[in-house]
Amino acid sequence: MTVLAAVCAASLPAFAQQPLPLKPDKAWKHAHSGITVPATLAGTPRAGGMAYAPDDLDVGLSFAVGDAVESLTIYVFRNTNGSVPVWFAQAQWGIENRDTFGHPAIVAAPRAFVPPGQTVASGLKAIYEPKRGNYRSTGAVLLPVGEWYVKIRASSQTRSPAELDAWIDAALAEIGWPRD
Repeated sequence: MTVLAAVCAASLPAFAQQPLPLKPDKAWKHAHSGITVPATLAGTPRAGGMAYAPDDLDVGLSFAVGDAVESLTIYVFRNTNGSVPVWFAQAQWGIENRDTFGHPAIVAAPRAFVPPGQTVASGLKAIYEPKRGNYRSTGAVLLPVGEWYVKIRASSQTRSPAELDAWIDAALAEIGWPRD
């Protein structure tokens, strides 16, 4: 093996994304942050989950109806740098620049809210109306939970932006959150 080949092999990631071990009809608890996510969230069944780093340091859970006619995705990731506004801006960029949503119009501008179990308005939320494609609404929420961030992305082919906003609130209310 050449030195270059050895260096390249050593730089390959040691961990590729792995499915989360989820039990059917059972809630899943993130050991680090303390959040507990039910198997059905806001009336939407869990479709699966992935670990993007070892030891559940970065994970995602997906909830979907049909072929993503309705979808909620929850990401829990480490607070390694940045802040809620920085990571929320990244979430917005992802929504605003996906062809799926055809450069959506923002209908509920980013606004701060007090996350469940907390006492300070430390979370951010925005709702969009896609301009083309199959979706009627999409949105994102980002909040801190101790040394972790939680992001929820929601998209719907059937719900209006106002209905999607309420659906996200229902999901937030059903998650088990640790207290400040």
